[in-house]
Amino acid sequence: MAVFQRFQLVVLMLPAMVLPLYAQPPETATPIMALNDVRIGMKGYGLSVFHGTTIEPFPVEVVSIMHDMQPGRSAIWIRCTSERMQKSGPVQGMSGSPIYLWPNDQPHPLGQDGLLIGAFAFGIPFGEDCYVGVQPIEFMREAGTRVDHDKQASAQTSFPQQGELLGNLFRVMEQQQMPLAHTWRNRALAKLLKLDANPIASSQPAVATPNELLSQRQHARTMMLPIALDPVELLPIVAPLLQPMGLTPIAANLGAAAGKPPPGIDLQKIQLEPGSVLAIPLAFGDLDLSAAGTVTDVLPDGRVLAFGHPMFGQGQTRLPMASGFVHFVQPSRQISFKMGGSGVIHGTIVRDEQSGIVGTSDHTFTTAPVDVTVQLPDQPLHQYHYQVVHHPSLTPVIAATVSAFSIVAEENLPLENTMHLCVSMTFAGNRNMKLDTLLPKANINALFFSLAPTLAMMMDNPFESMMLESMNVQVTVEPVTRSATLINGTLDRAQVAPGETVGITIELQPYGQPRRTIRTEIAIPQFLPDGDYEL
Repeated sequence: MAVFQRFQLVVLMLPAMVLPLYAQPPETATPIMALNDVRIGMKGYGLSVFHGTTIEPFPVEVVSIMHDMQPGRSAIWIRCTSERMQKSGPVQGMSGSPIYLWPNDQPHPLGQDGLLIGAFAFGIPFGEDCYVGVQPIEFMREAGTRVDHDKQASAQTSFPQQGELLGNLFRVMEQQQMPLAHTWRNRALAKLLKLDANPIASSQPAVATPNELLSQRQHARTMMLPIALDPVELLPIVAPLLQPMGLTPIAANLGAAAGKPPPGIDLQKIQLEPGSVLAIPLAFGDLDLSAAGTVTDVLPDGRVLAFGHPMFGQGQTRLPMASGFVHFVQPSRQISFKMGGSGVIHGTIVRDEQSGIVGTSDHTFTTAPVDVTVQLPDQPLHQYHYQVVHHPSLTPVIAATVSAFSIVAEENLPLENTMHLCVSMTFAGNRNMKLDTLLPKANINALFFSLAPTLAMMMDNPFESMMLESMNVQVTVEPVTRSATLINGTLDRAQVAPGETVGITIELQPYGQPRRTIRTEIAIPQFLPDGDYEL
């Protein structure tokens, strides 16, 4: 494994290192307050990281308890009363922050003597007050008990088939009005597979006020996990693909989410403990793409409970689990978020349920190497190396994203350009696929949509999920536009037989050049049944 720091795209591989999950697991389980003992008006505190790696308390007060909001499920609603939380509202990245209540009305020092009730999990964007839904700790610990059953049932992860990513890719492609020269293969594939390519609706439902939320559960929104992306041109494409997976891409073009952690932080000394950052590295190497939340509880046997809500909610999973840090919290009128990065991988997320995620110190996740070579005009050859997490829905998006980032790591593409894209993909079972294409007037979106649908077709299909084992991407960019419009085509004859060759005269209008006529020939396959064929 490796030490993971957030970098701009530079050729710098990080040293391999695996650290223990924490210095010493707790000897006994953290004392909790049962859901049935929680009362409106009780006060307490939460724990979370707002800067660096320091865990800070913030005051809370119970405003309501919702029972049976789902079959057999309940939630506690609290109000965060501090000036900081009133300004920011619910913060993406605080998912999992442990919430504690004092068992009596006696005053206590903030951050001490509380009983754990659960995890900061739900919030309200656009709210005028900071109301937060808490996932009861009983449900989260119940999910932790299923880890042993998973180990007994199977040592390998069986990913459920989704089958939706490819359709979503095509809908985003239509919404972005990508040119035909960049997407003709995808359009033909969508037609062949009879996939819906209607654009994704951009309208969003109205947001409830805090008072409406307390009486109407359907307006509650799970806190998403922020993931920083740069360049921002890819955000409109990647956002609708990652949001159904519980991830919110945020712009990092100012460099605030990139680079090393704040001064004075030793990543090797960060422990996973209640209130600390828990990051899920989705790609690492010459770039860190990680989703971040918060640790809720660490059990005596070493299991980590976090988030208080699902990522995919698919039960068994295998994703890397890392420590992390926070640069700062960015308040927003819509929804605030933490800007930060991942630290050191400590284990694996092995359970993903409605009540949260469960991690262990076992390193059982797998990744695929993605190597990208970029040749730009008047630039030396640049090579980038990544490890991309294995997941049928995440891998196609993340692998295409890091590849797209690589081509603009040094400079933007020329206005007039032609990109030669040559990609070799190896899938499980030594099955190989090669993509070789020219993309005139290309941009990072063109490269993304050349790669992601091909990967999704192989990995997220309803027949057999073929996991990516490696991908090699070679990009060469010329400072000229090599494209032409077909004006007319004339066949030498209309009827042909198997094995014959027919000539075609084609009139073309090249981009920025005079019109010209070319001759070419087409060989009719010999294996066709005997007879005459009409072209």
